[in-house]
Amino acid sequence: MDRRMSEVKLPTELEVKILELLANDLSSIMTVRRVCKRWKDIVDCSRVIWKTIPLQLPTRFPAQAEKWYRKAAEFGNQDAYVLLALLYSYGYSCACHSVPQMATDFSVPSTYRL
Repeated sequence: MDRRMSEVKLPTELEVKILELLANDLSSIMTVRRVCKRWKDIVDCSRVIWKTIPLQLPTRFPAQAEKWYRKAAEFGNQDAYVLLALLYSYGYSCACHSVPQMATDFSVPSTYRL
């Protein structure tokens, strides 16, 4: 391969837009993060990716799932908050993270009370 081709660098804004197109595919995001440090950094800092990334309850590796849920929650992914709550409510706990306090008083409008 021509050395000059390996030195061609896209503008960061274009790389971000391209990687954001993958936001709906978790396995693609995980793969892209392993390509190079630059792409990992772009993915890790992209609000669009983390806000829209599809998440699900883990069947294996709950510690890794918690790490991804926390990251997604930082960027406003509402599903991540729910999944973290479910993970903790089913008894998952990690010694290196403190479990955030969950709201226990859900106020229900009087029209919906039994």
